[in-house]
Formats: sequence, C-alpha cells, structure tokens
Amino acid sequence: MIRAVNALIVKASADPAGYVMTCVQGQRLSRLGLMLLLLGSFMLICRPLLLLILPGIPVLYPPWWRQRFLSDLLVFVVGASIAFWIVTFWFLPYGRIPWSSWAYGVLALAVVSMGVGLWTRHDRDLVVIDRDDMFAVVLLAVAAALRFSFVWRWPLAPAGADMSMHSYMAALIAARDTVPSSHLPLLPIDSFGAYPVGFQALTALMSMLGGIPIYRSAMLMEASTLAFLTLAFYGFVRVFWDRSSSAMVALLVTFLPRNAQHFIQWGGDPTVLALGLLVMDLAFLPRLEEKMTLSM
Repeated sequence: MIRAVNALIVKASADPAGYVMTCVQGQRLSRLGLMLLLLGSFMLICRPLLLLILPGIPVLYPPWWRQRFLSDLLVFVVGASIAFWIVTFWFLPYGRIPWSSWAYGVLALAVVSMGVGLWTRHDRDLVVIDRDDMFAVVLLAVAAALRFSFVWRWPLAPAGADMSMHSYMAALIAARDTVPSSHLPLLPIDSFGAYPVGFQALTALMSMLGGIPIYRSAMLMEASTLAFLTLAFYGFVRVFWDRSSSAMVALLVTFLPRNAQHFIQWGGDPTVLALGLLVMDLAFLPRLEEKMTLSM
C-alpha cells in the first residue's frame, strides 16, 4: 500500500502538470507563511500597529490596484485603515457593538480575507517590488523608525496642553467601550462629539488592544500620526515624480520645517492627522482631472 502511494507521488511529480501543481501549492504556502510571519512579528513588537494595516488590506484586491508598487500601496493601506476606524466609530451606538469587540472582529475578518486572497489569487502578483521601490520603502521605514523612537526615547506621556484633552477624551471612550453620551464624570458636559474624536478613538482602541495605559497609547498614536504624514506626502508627490525622488521629498517636507515638529510641543496631533488624510486624498485629484480631460 505504501509503495503504491509512493509510486503515484513519483509519477505525479514527473508529470508536467503535477510539477506545476506542486509549484503553485508551494507558492501559496510560502505566501501564507510570509503573512503569518509578518502578523506574528507585529503581535510580538506592537499589537496596536495592526490597527493601521489590516483594515486597509482590501485595497490590494480591486483590479485597478493590481501590479502596484509596495511603496505606493503602503500609503493607501495605512490611510484607508485610519479612515475606516474613524468612520465606523460613530456607528457603534446604532449596532450596540462594543468598540473593542468591533475591532477584534474586523481584525480577524481582515486576516481571514487576506489569507484567502493569498491562497486563491496565485495567478497575478498583488505587489511589485524592484530596486527603486526598495529604496523608497527603506527611506519611508527610516522616517517611521525616527517617529516611533519617541515612544521609547521620550518621556512616558506626551506633552500637556491639548494632549491632556485628547487623552481624557480617549479615556472616556475606553471606559465606555463605545461612543460616550457625555463627558461625565470628568467634566460637567452633558454631550459628546462637538470636537472631532477620530484621533481619540484610535488612541482608546490602541490602549484596549495593546493593554497599555492611555498616556502610552496617546504617545504611540502621536508617533503613528507623524509617520503617516510622511507617507501621505509621499503619496501626493508620487503623482508627479518617481519613487526615489518622492520619498526624499516627503522626508524633507515633513522633517526639515519647524511646524510639523512644533505640533508635538502643544499636542495638535488631530490637526496633523487631518492634514495627512487631506494630503493623501489630494493624490487622486490630478488623476481625476486627467480623466475629465480625456472624456471631454
């Protein structure tokens, strides 16, 4: 019985179709293994960072995003993830779903969909990487590493002033695990939501997902916002220039001027986050103008 099975395996391996099938299965398993390795690395390094990646993974699958470079896709994966959490946060009261439960469900669904996509879509590569793209990715990774060095190099908590307000609003969200109805018991305000709370909602979610206090998740969200600003400028200038030049310009624009760094001192991080989303969206305007010109 065993010899017969071994003979069939050898025959299938010798056959060209069997060889192709073996290669396809090997590619699928290697992609799944790479996905599990990356997710495991994020789980060990910093679980809250999964919030900035997994919800935006579906950006890879539409036909118009295929065969794109990794550096280009990073911008929209992170941006789509941030926008997803900000928008869906306001729908929690309608579904009566806890903020943390919604996050765990979305992350689990994103992992499953990514695994299914990597397993089934073996005929075309989703991401393209070459030498120029690797240079851009390395520059963007260096910029992100410099921003995240705030988390372990700076004091335990971010600056006071506005960040104290953002932090106590995030604490309210984390305590209620949904959209609060008021600022009680911290402040005698009977309503909630007059101030945009996208930054605060993500801060609360990072605290709950990572099991860290609010003041640490606020520092982590601050670093994430500044790193995303560099990605956003890269995505915008990428419309006009090549990848290497765009990465260098994005670093110069976000690191040399005083204002981007000055925001850290007074806590204007929600403004930086809004600016990053705006700049990322501007990347679509030239393409929209080009399409309108061609259709006229």
